[in-house]
Amino acid sequence: RYAALNGGTVTLTEDVELTTSLIVADNKDMVIDLNGHKIINTSNSSEIEVGDGIIVYGNLTIKGNGTVKGNTRAVWARGDYGAKVRIEGGHYIGSVISACEVIYASGNGKIDIYGGTFEAENADTESFAEDQYAVLNLHSNGANGCDIKVYGGSFYKFNPADNVSENPRHNFCAEGYSVSEDGDWFIV
Repeated sequence: RYAALNGGTVTLTEDVELTTSLIVADNKDMVIDLNGHKIINTSNSSEIEVGDGIIVYGNLTIKGNGTVKGNTRAVWARGDYGAKVRIEGGHYIGSVISACEVIYASGNGKIDIYGGTFEAENADTESFAEDQYAVLNLHSNGANGCDIKVYGGSFYKFNPADNVSENPRHNFCAEGYSVSEDGDWFIV
């Protein structure tokens, strides 16, 4: 948590279990190399700053193989702090029971996805229109300036070029990028 509060680079050497969200502080730059390990929030809470895997107020880059799993969201670029997230690899899992996003941006948060795999757990519930419908999601359809751009990655039962949770439907793919299907996976 020191690097999240003060900035810095962390290469995981073991799995990390959290009971509250890992919070990257405002105006801090952090890099996490998953290095084949997991960051898992084990709380049963859906409260803000408790049930999410990582909440970013500053700047975060995540790279390497490994997993980030939140009890609600895996990663959230939050608030009016100019939060920026760059995802270069990893496996991201969120739960649609208490929140309906895996990767979420609010306020003026920005997220760029260059690789990784993304899926929602427990997505086969009757409470959602379509499985995995909000693997990527913008608060208020991006009205406050938040944005997610996808340059690469694989999405389970979720088409980032045609997100049904935004109104109107939203294409998260960066200009010039498209999606191909491979079974239940949508690949950018």
